[in-house]
Amino acid sequence: MAPGPRTPTARLDGAYQAATQLARVRPADGTRRPSSLRLLALTASAYAITTVLLGVAAVFVLTRPITPVLSWIAAVAIAALALRTAPWPPSRRQLRLAEPAVAPRLFAALAELCKHTGLPDVDQVAVVFDDLIDLRTFGWANRRVLILGLPRWAASTPEERGCILVHHLAHGWSPRQPGWPPDPRGNRWIRCAQAGIARWCHAMRPLTPQEVARPRRGAGPGPRRSTFTLTVTNALVTLPYRLTCRWREALEAEIVCCAQAADHAADALTARLLGAERTARWLRSYRWRDDLRRWLRRQAERDVEPDLAELSVLAQRWRAAAEGDGASADRADELHAATVLRLDAVGVSGGASASEEKPDLEQILAALDAWTIEELRAAYRGGISRRAVRLPR
Repeated sequence: MAPGPRTPTARLDGAYQAATQLARVRPADGTRRPSSLRLLALTASAYAITTVLLGVAAVFVLTRPITPVLSWIAAVAIAALALRTAPWPPSRRQLRLAEPAVAPRLFAALAELCKHTGLPDVDQVAVVFDDLIDLRTFGWANRRVLILGLPRWAASTPEERGCILVHHLAHGWSPRQPGWPPDPRGNRWIRCAQAGIARWCHAMRPLTPQEVARPRRGAGPGPRRSTFTLTVTNALVTLPYRLTCRWREALEAEIVCCAQAADHAADALTARLLGAERTARWLRSYRWRDDLRRWLRRQAERDVEPDLAELSVLAQRWRAAAEGDGASADRADELHAATVLRLDAVGVSGGASASEEKPDLEQILAALDAWTIEELRAAYRGGISRRAVRLPR
């Protein structure tokens, strides 16, 4: 694969444009082009290194190639390095899970939406108080969990909520689905591999004299010193560090390539099911996402419970102001391509016209009304689930 742009946003935009061009040339199966085998090899290498290091530690314990004491010391050191850089999940957050008994209207709408569109259903719905909508897999059983950010949901219209659900449910299709590109961002194995490679980069980085300066008693850090040992150590780790960084860049580039192909397919599917005009209105709704984030920061600084009714009124004003002055946020978030590219792809994806849309879907969209906000609020207030799951911040 040719080296892509260095900046993350340019890499996202380039991958999305490539997926759009490929879909125009080969609309039937062009979205499957990104190399899943390359992504699999880069991900598996993170687990393979940890396995090899633990195996070497076991060999030192069982065979004792040197003296018993030194063998045990070497085994402990190697095992500590393996566990320190292992592909553990990057962070831990407890999600508040919504139950069907608490949110019957939302779950009924989800079930009907999956039934009429053929999209895969979710196993659980989690609620977070953040500007976030996502679909991720958790646990050994790969449970599909739809994560709904309560502020984003409350600020959206029923039409926008329907587009949000269709777009993110499309990411839940199995990688073995014929002609459908897999989205690696929601896969827990790939997320853990990313975290493990990042730990390797941190552990192998060359140190500076400030980092190894010895603190003086009662006087804070000591003076900067450049020792011969530090110079030799940095010279030895420079090449492994650069190789590790190249490994990390290759994995991230492959994730971006596959993820943007999946995003393009999800955008095109949303336009095909709900109409290109409706999908375009949803994408333009991200014009005021900066206003929403500023409002959330102010609420956090005030340390008060945000008023969702006030947020709904403010969202109408933000939407009207954005439509009036034509201002547009560059992108939905740091994981998606520029909104203008997505609008262009939706415009050429051959979405259904308003007359072709199914009446059943219109009823489902109407069911995603303000009452679902109250259901999610009740689920959020209901307490934290006993089973904690891993979720990157």
